[in-house]
Amino acid sequence: MVSMNHSFELDCNEKKLFKILTNYQNLAEFLPRKLQNLEILDENENSTTLKVTLFLKTLIKKEFSQKLMIKKQSENDLSLDILDGHAKGTHVEISLSSKDNKTICAVNSDVKLSLKTIVLIPILKTEYNTFVLSVFKKMALAANEIKI
Repeated sequence: MVSMNHSFELDCNEKKLFKILTNYQNLAEFLPRKLQNLEILDENENSTTLKVTLFLKTLIKKEFSQKLMIKKQSENDLSLDILDGHAKGTHVEISLSSKDNKTICAVNSDVKLSLKTIVLIPILKTEYNTFVLSVFKKMALAANEIKI
């Protein structure tokens, strides 16, 4: 297991950002090159199960599908668990809070990789922070366009 914890400040409203973050149908807007397909398998008030197909093209070019369960822990907190595939058992916590009209976003991940993919850990460590930050920056820009 590899722990990766990142925190960054975004110039947007946390409620608007959370609304975008939990609008699963539109996630492809923020991951256009990587997210090939997204299907909602089950959805209720506090949890959603998704099947996503991703295409990665860093060191290797590979398309793969995974099931994810996303749970709303509170008004500003989400947890995500990968239910199958090479990263089965990976757990991610996303927490949003406000400070001085900005949103503080914390993304804490405990990544589990299969024996077959464990060699990708160095790449994952170097690419992960940039990837997460770029996704949230795109979401923050969209949050600034939402009128509540």
